[in-house]
Amino acid sequence: MTIWDDMVSAVEHYPEESIVLRIVEFNPRGNELNVLDEATFRVEIDNRGPLSLTGVTLRIKGLNEVTVANSEDAEEFDPEFITDPLPTIRGHNMAPTLTDTFKLKVPNETGPRMLVQATLETWNPTLLHILNDHSDPFEDGPPRATWSADILDK
Repeated sequence: MTIWDDMVSAVEHYPEESIVLRIVEFNPRGNELNVLDEATFRVEIDNRGPLSLTGVTLRIKGLNEVTVANSEDAEEFDPEFITDPLPTIRGHNMAPTLTDTFKLKVPNETGPRMLVQATLETWNPTLLHILNDHSDPFEDGPPRATWSADILDK
């Protein structure tokens, strides 16, 4: 294998190895909703790997007859939608990225069920974080330049 083969493999597996998605800020809190209730939520994206990501979109999908909307102010619900592109998500992200607030509507059926799913739809990896976002990280590391001299007695 060449370095290019290794890079292709690393990029192909990057989402499952370095990206974590979480449904957060679900409102109302708790695990109970009434039929036809609406709820709001956001998605948190944690990029733990070294690649910065641009053009990131998510697919938000209602499950088990749940419908979803692309805004907390939306009045129309659909089975699923794709978000607008998010701002650049830097590599080794120190703080997860949060989406805008989305909304879901539960069906007129009772019983426990999965409500919503978020998946990575599109993303463009860049090497900018690896190649450009560095300063000298070795504060106590080996010296970079030295000068030596004999010190003599006067």
